[in-house]
Amino acid sequence: MSLLSSEGPTIVTWLRLLLGVCIALLGMVSTRPAKAQDPDAAEVSEALSETQVEFFEKEIRPLLVSHCLECHASDTEASGGLVLDSREGWRLGGDSGAAIVPESPDEGSLLRAVAYEDPRLQMPPDGKLSDDEISAVRRWIEMGAPDPRSSSVPLGSRESTALPLERSQEHWAYRPIEPAADPARIGIGSTSRIDSFLDSSMADHGVSPAPRVSRGALLRRLMFDLHGLAPTIHELTEFEQDDRPDAVARQVDRLLASPRFGERYGRHWLDVARFGESLTLRGLVLPNAWRYRDFVVESFDLDLSYDQFVRQQIAGDLYAADARATETDAADSGAADVPQGLDEVTWRQHQVAATAYLALGNNNLEDQDKQQLEMDIIDEQLDVIGKGLLGQTISCSRCHDHKFDPIPTADYYALAGILKGIRTVKHANVSDWIDVDLPMSDEQRSLLAAITSEVATGKERLKQFDLDIAALKARMNGELPATLANVPLPVDVLPGVVLDDSQATAVGDWTFSQYSKRYIGEGYRHDANESQGMKTLTFAPEALPPGRYEIRFAFNHGDSRASAVPVTVFSADGEREVIVNQRVEPPIDGRWVSLGEYRFEPNGQCYLLISNTNTNGFVIVDAIQFLPLDADSANTAPASEEAEAEAAAENAALRRDLAALEGERKSLSDQIAEWEQQLALRPRSIGVVETGAGADVAIHVRGNVHNLGATVARGFPRFVSVDVPVPNSTASGRRDLAAWLTDAQQPLTHRVMVNRLWLWTMGQGLVRTPDNFGTTGQSPAHPELLDDLVRRWRAWDTEPKQLVRAIVLTDAYARAWTSSPSEEVSDPDNLWWWRGERRRLDAESLRDAMLQVSGELWLRRGSEALPAKLKEDYGFESASPVRSVYLPAFRNAINDLLAAFDMADPSVVVGQRNRSTVAPQALALLHDPWVRERAEVAARRLLTEGPALGADEELLGRDAGGEERLDPRVARANELIATACVRTWGRRPLESEQDALRSFLLEQGFGEGSSAEAASRDLALMTELMQTLFASIEFRFLE
Repeated sequence: MSLLSSEGPTIVTWLRLLLGVCIALLGMVSTRPAKAQDPDAAEVSEALSETQVEFFEKEIRPLLVSHCLECHASDTEASGGLVLDSREGWRLGGDSGAAIVPESPDEGSLLRAVAYEDPRLQMPPDGKLSDDEISAVRRWIEMGAPDPRSSSVPLGSRESTALPLERSQEHWAYRPIEPAADPARIGIGSTSRIDSFLDSSMADHGVSPAPRVSRGALLRRLMFDLHGLAPTIHELTEFEQDDRPDAVARQVDRLLASPRFGERYGRHWLDVARFGESLTLRGLVLPNAWRYRDFVVESFDLDLSYDQFVRQQIAGDLYAADARATETDAADSGAADVPQGLDEVTWRQHQVAATAYLALGNNNLEDQDKQQLEMDIIDEQLDVIGKGLLGQTISCSRCHDHKFDPIPTADYYALAGILKGIRTVKHANVSDWIDVDLPMSDEQRSLLAAITSEVATGKERLKQFDLDIAALKARMNGELPATLANVPLPVDVLPGVVLDDSQATAVGDWTFSQYSKRYIGEGYRHDANESQGMKTLTFAPEALPPGRYEIRFAFNHGDSRASAVPVTVFSADGEREVIVNQRVEPPIDGRWVSLGEYRFEPNGQCYLLISNTNTNGFVIVDAIQFLPLDADSANTAPASEEAEAEAAAENAALRRDLAALEGERKSLSDQIAEWEQQLALRPRSIGVVETGAGADVAIHVRGNVHNLGATVARGFPRFVSVDVPVPNSTASGRRDLAAWLTDAQQPLTHRVMVNRLWLWTMGQGLVRTPDNFGTTGQSPAHPELLDDLVRRWRAWDTEPKQLVRAIVLTDAYARAWTSSPSEEVSDPDNLWWWRGERRRLDAESLRDAMLQVSGELWLRRGSEALPAKLKEDYGFESASPVRSVYLPAFRNAINDLLAAFDMADPSVVVGQRNRSTVAPQALALLHDPWVRERAEVAARRLLTEGPALGADEELLGRDAGGEERLDPRVARANELIATACVRTWGRRPLESEQDALRSFLLEQGFGEGSSAEAASRDLALMTELMQTLFASIEFRFLE
């Protein structure tokens, strides 16, 4: 059978392809066998999802303990007959009926009581719960009120349900990695060591393996699993023609060496790291978070050892600062040699950017209780470390000892102390994340320092330019420009006769100041709000020409100023007192208040006195201005022609000077803007910084940051024994945490990641609860295989590609998804891996494959920096044809198509995505404008480029001699259909499928005529066909 042959599932009729309702029905298939239901499953915690159990433990149990059990426990009189310390208690309800109706929060009495909706029923009686607590209760009930507690062990019981620390080794996940298995024990005749374990298990359970998939289906599976993309026609053809025994291994090596591998497996890790580029709070955009994504993709691309990968995410900034570590130090500290393929500067930048792992949490930065915010951030960090790296729900121990696993509250706060030694946010009304500078080369640092210095100097020069230009304009126009409104003014730029405060005769001690910058001359004076009635300032101009003048008084206003300052003017008309309110802004240019008009005569009195008599605040005195109001006082005698010429020449010179100054200023301003653009390119990343000293923290009683218990020394969980020094007092302890996480004595980190790599490659993990290796998670069906893979992986220096290669070259990986009645009864969950896992393409692969088929996919490496002006993510849409992994991961603007097909929630750790099959998915493929546009572009490409693959001779309508038997348009339709199917399905259509698709096209006139109208019709028909192929099971699922 040819590689491009039509093996595989069929589409029965073209009507099934055409009608959207039928396509929707095609989507309503199960992606995994149904699991037998235990009638008592609702009574055990294992029946609940990890998310449900965690929500109860973190949000509901502490609330019940703190506010309810004093009156509503089984060992009390149970007020109102309602017992809340067991699942059975609240199910029975109280005297007033049902307290909780699962999934219907408004029907039971509990939510009404805690929300204080009924004046006769308000609980707890000593004060209403917070809005967040009430919201948590509502959400819990909406979830179905999941309660993992046993009916026999009430919440208030002193009997602990947790596995004690001293017995932690009883649980498989906390035991050391088992020694190598006896080869005779794991089977004979298997093609690989992995298959030996699986074959042995199948034999023990009487299960027979399914056959291998076809060669074409295997290549499609490999391409999507390792690259997230479909095989091209060229790749399919080349693989068909490769008859060497190691052809599959060659394909695997080719795929692992491609940059597409890093993008594919990097996307898997980003789910675990809850990677997002915005916060749901206000939609705030994290402009430099993309650097973490690039670090992750690059790490998988370069096959960075997982131990190093983990260390960098915990303490990469510390290792980058220790770039000169010796080889011995590097092995212990994580500084590490520069990976092959990277220069040193890029690697150090990646190290710092890696710490965004700790900073990407979707936290409420608006919280005004900053102590609470800091602890919430630490809790979120412990959650991503616990689930992501250890498969442990550590954060369930924040308020109380873990109810299931050997994680006491003291161990939680021992770890919290390490993270308390770093800063993740800068506090403000709305706290801000921290963008850290990334390392640069010596040349880059020198250039940056030089540019920074030039910018600072240039900005000072700009200020002087502004003053000089404003002064020139003032001389030319006789008025104060707006640019001088808030800066010191020299006396000589002002019209009239101006006396600065330094020219006044003082009585008493007046204080000189320059604090407020809106002053005249060198500064201003104030009376220090002391010795009222004992201080005066007298202003007396020399040789003031006789005439009428307006007198103005300059001061800076403020609430601390005097509201009634007496100013007395002595003129030819006598003396006049004016009261000035210095708490009000002066009305003239924000500097001056007019004291009125006065007449002065030769040899007459001409002075002004300012006093602090009976004043109620600071008296401010800056300057006095005499503005002439008539020709005599302005000395404006008729000008001679010579004087007019001199004035004109002076004005012309001023204009030339002004033009020159403005030109110089513009040139400097443009240069500064260019420099600042260069400074903006300085690489930064969201991250964390050390506070400078380590500090142990106290236990927060019941999780309350304001109710502190005993202080706990920093350290590590005690459920495993690892010989790693505890953090010292001079640092946070992140280096020590990184060492503990990757120590060979600590089995969880490697077990968890080996399981993730198996899951990402095979579709299910050896442990089916990848984020929970605790006692409420599922145990592995193949513990010996899991530990064997861990040992082998460690021998490969924990490099991901080696392990992935070993997995995909197994018989187990190549098995078909098939249904066998006997095997389905014996192993409905496929625990023994007797068949393949039938999997739908994940959301990103679905989108990327459509772009690939349409010829639009942009295989550019690396993320794009977000636009500088983009501050919020609300309503953001990206039309970029880049791979989905590089689309902005905005938490309030998730791509609709990706969301419909179960893209991971970027706010929480997601070790395994949901696999829903719901009507909106089919509707999205039918009605989403983006999908329709991809189908049209794919159709136009097909019609423009023509067939890239000929149909079989029989389908083309040729006889044995090669002579045509059918209409040319029939042959062309067959060729186009064959190309379309191979591009979308990875195989040729079956004859029945070919007939149905061809009938759909030809019966509606495809290929008839050559007019523009005919071309438009052909495009519309081919668009319908391509969109139907996109919606088909064959496109969306891997066989």
